[in-house]
Amino acid sequence: MNARRSLETMIRRSTSRPFRYKFSILYIAIVGAMAYINSITTCSKPFIIQPSAGIGLIVLALLGLEWLEQTRFSQQPTLHTVLAFLAARVILIEGAVTLDCNQVAIFLYPMIPYSIYYGFGGGVSALISFAYVALVGWRTGQVNPQWYLDSRASINVLAFACLILFVPVIALIIRRDDENRRRTERLLADLEASHVKLQAYTEQVAELAAAEERARLARDIHDSVGHYLTAVNIQLEKALLYQERDPREATQAVRDAKQAAADALRDVRRSVRALREPDERFSLADSLEKLVHETSADSFQINLSLSGDETLYPSAALTALYRAAQEGLTNVQKHAHARQVDLRIDLGEQEAHLVLQDDGQGFDPKILNQPISLPQLGFGLRGIQERLDLVRGQLTLQSTPRKGTVLSVVVPRAASILNDEPPEEKP
Repeated sequence: MNARRSLETMIRRSTSRPFRYKFSILYIAIVGAMAYINSITTCSKPFIIQPSAGIGLIVLALLGLEWLEQTRFSQQPTLHTVLAFLAARVILIEGAVTLDCNQVAIFLYPMIPYSIYYGFGGGVSALISFAYVALVGWRTGQVNPQWYLDSRASINVLAFACLILFVPVIALIIRRDDENRRRTERLLADLEASHVKLQAYTEQVAELAAAEERARLARDIHDSVGHYLTAVNIQLEKALLYQERDPREATQAVRDAKQAAADALRDVRRSVRALREPDERFSLADSLEKLVHETSADSFQINLSLSGDETLYPSAALTALYRAAQEGLTNVQKHAHARQVDLRIDLGEQEAHLVLQDDGQGFDPKILNQPISLPQLGFGLRGIQERLDLVRGQLTLQSTPRKGTVLSVVVPRAASILNDEPPEEKP
């Protein structure tokens, strides 16, 4: 964060003033200082004011003119504004040239075609440059008709001609620099706007992650602890029912309830360990065998059939299948009053199929014709659907009154792989 702010500060400082403004101020200051110094020592023309004082005031006025134009009128100036500043600049520079007796102030003339370039283009600027070359040559000839034989005068005229004719090139380079500066400012503004949006998106992602974590914890609590608490509750009800009729059976039910509570505690510890050791591979076969053993009761029998190679599937898909079987068996324990339960899982090369069928009391099939929304499914089926959504699975529930219920789940193998294997959830 500090590095990004330092970069933005550096960019702002480097782009706070256009290079055109810096070049104009520097050029006027250097040429004006040279003309001023030379006028102090050699100029003695009888003017209203001393030449040196006049040149100094004119140089200050030119600097102020540049500052005013670049700070107050640089953004889309009107034609009248451009002409007004150009006229003021011509008058001031002409005054400095008139006061100067050493022809040093003529080097202020390039500022005129330089300014014209930005207002009227390179063609007009080049034309004015040639005009000033002719003007300086004519004025030099008026003072010294044989100036071309005077090495000092000829060098001054030649240097002036080269400089003023090179002005359009300098202006072009500076204009491109100014365009790049403005482009950088726009990019910086876009960067700031993107940073604000990124912060907003980060907050949204954090909120979504927190909501997803709450949903995951709710699924884990329901699927693991809720399953064992259901078993404990059933065994305790059995113990209360048999405590007078068959004390031995009641004692065994209490032992089974205690074992279920111990299994719940062990499952919680295993889940915590899985969070710390995410590389542990989840075994669907072992988990299903243990689930069937824990869920089997005197009232119904579970027939388990598992086929296929589970190593073809990511742990997220296997966990979704396991949780679907676990929730289905828990519902059979609670509501179905079944005698026979068949649990079949086929891990094919393209997709996995789970079918959980019981011969219990079932329910009204008209419920299936109603639009199913997550709040209507209950926490158990809601958790199954959410897990299947992560691996692009499908859930189907069919039932007939007094003829049982069939829970079907399909998880495509390819979709599970493309889902980049969400974090493993250990049962």
